[in-house]
Amino acid sequence: MLNQILKSAIVCSSLVFAFGCANYTTTKKTEVKTEKMEHEVAAAADLNRSVVSVVAFSPGKQGLSAQASAEIQKALAEARRLGEIKSVDVAVWSDMEYPSEGSKLPQREINLANDRAKNIEKYVDGQVPSVDVNTYNMAKQPNAFQKWLDTRDAEVKNKLVTAQVVNPNGAMSAEGRSSSAIIFIEVK
Repeated sequence: MLNQILKSAIVCSSLVFAFGCANYTTTKKTEVKTEKMEHEVAAAADLNRSVVSVVAFSPGKQGLSAQASAEIQKALAEARRLGEIKSVDVAVWSDMEYPSEGSKLPQREINLANDRAKNIEKYVDGQVPSVDVNTYNMAKQPNAFQKWLDTRDAEVKNKLVTAQVVNPNGAMSAEGRSSSAIIFIEVK
């Protein structure tokens, strides 16, 4: 019930701020650039994260562009403004969409998402060394064991599906997630 109220408040606030804020959002004070962030805000609320930001990668590239680094910096600055950063979760895609249930992406795509995740983790560690950074490779589905144990990987991916950030059937979502990463920041 509390999550539903929080989601409703976030969505309403999102629409108010949709015309002029930066490309990051916070769930405590909900600031949103565009309505496209609605699903990411809902996922952040489900994950109990205060700040969310989306960064893009050039296809086939694993390194952070200057623009992606700047977006991460803005998100970290907003999180610091809200309080002490406790942890950072990063959902990272390859150049393909999230695979459908029971299917696998090529190993090169899984490796690309892993490399992108490592680069974001390294960048965040350089900015906020004492913070835990958890990465989630969106080029692969959680396996049956992870689902059964309800691991954090399975939980995060399930919440991204529930919030309609990704399409569970492997089809391209409305926003298209390939070649991107979503950063969720938890503030104490």
